This record gives sequence, C-alpha cells and structure tokens, in this order.
Amino acid sequence: CMIKYQEDKKKELGFMRDSNITYVVSTHELGVLKEMLPTVDIRILSNIYDVSKGTQNGRRDRSGAVFVGNICHQPNIDAVEFILDEILDNGLPKSFLIHVVLSRSAICAPVDMMERLKEHRNVRLHLDVSNIDLEKIHDHALVVLAPLRYGAGVKGKVNYGLLHGIPVICTSIASEGMNLENKKNVYLANTGDEFVKAIKELSSNTALWSNIQAEGVKIMAEYFGMDTASEIILKSLKDLGVGLKYPNTPN
Repeated sequence: CMIKYQEDKKKELGFMRDSNITYVVSTHELGVLKEMLPTVDIRILSNIYDVSKGTQNGRRDRSGAVFVGNICHQPNIDAVEFILDEILDNGLPKSFLIHVVLSRSAICAPVDMMERLKEHRNVRLHLDVSNIDLEKIHDHALVVLAPLRYGAGVKGKVNYGLLHGIPVICTSIASEGMNLENKKNVYLANTGDEFVKAIKELSSNTALWSNIQAEGVKIMAEYFGMDTASEIILKSLKDLGVGLKYPNTPN
C-alpha cells in the first residue's frame, strides 16, 4: 500500500507541475500543497451550490438532529459508531431524536451497526431516501451532526446543512479548510460530551442558534456559491490569456 501511495503521490505532483493552474477544494489542502510545490499556481475552487435554492426556515417547529452519509465511506461508518457510543445515552433528553440518513445501505452497511440503529429509541433510520425526502428531513431538524474523526476534503454534509440554514455541530476535521469559526458559523465539538453540550445549548439558546444559522448561510454564499465559482474560473481563464466572447457584445 505504501508503495502504491508513493507512486500515486509522485504522479499527482507531476501533473500539478505540468499544469498552468491546479485547483483544490479547501484552504487546508492549499497550505499542504504549497509547502510541497511552492512555485506551482494552486487555487481554491471548492464545492459549488446554487445558494438561491437554499432554505433558511426559522427555529420554530424544528427538533432533533440529522446525520447524513454514504455508508460505503469508512469515515461515515466511524461517525455513526461515534454517535452510538459517545453521543446517545450520554445525557441527551429522552425525547431527542437523531435522524440517521444513510445511502448505499444495501451494499455496505455493517449488520450489527444497523441493528443497533434500528433498536435505539432515540434514532430514526432513513435508508437511501430521495433528494426531496432528504430536504424535508433537513427542513425539520434543529441541528446537523458531523462527527467525522478523519478524512480529507470539504465535507458535503456540512455544506448541505449550512445551505439549508441549520447550525452544524462538527469536529475540527469536518470543518477543516472551510473558513468556519466556532460558535460563529458552526459549533465545534470533538468528544461525545462536547457534542451533547452543543446539542443542549443550541436547543435552549435561540439567539445563538439564529446567529450561527445566519452566519452559516453567509459562508455558503461567500465561498461555495455559483457566483464565486464563476469569478474564480473566469479569472483563471483571463490569467491564461483565453479570450472570452459573449453573445450580443461588441468585440
């Protein structure tokens, strides 16, 4: 495995050296690669969302938490086990529900873990739901949980929660490279106790919930919207000397 890793690393770094511009999705990856390749032009082009389609419903009629993940991705399996072992039965209110939404469940889901999820009184398990149903679940959730303890790149579950106007409780790893700040646009937690504390605080502190919601929506527009992506791509083309012509405009 190490030999394969070194071969792949050498190839990827070679591609970057041979390219005019390299895009990465997060500030963390930008920092790592700039140390390796200080003379290479590396820029951030992150996950892209139509922020105009996001929903920012208020706190009223919201309850519980939601976790979303492709269960074929090992960090998501670890995150679900963390929810089961470290968050549930750790002082949460008895009526608090965690909606666990898993995709590709027929292919990869560990049997023992699935049984634990089905049997727990504080869990509602949703398997391979439609995009419409996923939006409905988010529209009624109070918070999004992202207890990822390893994994690279920008985390789509965090983006999706912010896009739908829901405060996200996430680990440092889950928020890595996304310009997120604790208790400003997300709530950072790295242990089970910290997740439970965050859930309780966001359940009782309406002002904090609303502030984090509003700032999270701003982050999506500033760094992950289509307008931002367009500006980055157009600047790259201009820097490369590519002439762009638009319909009905003079030469």
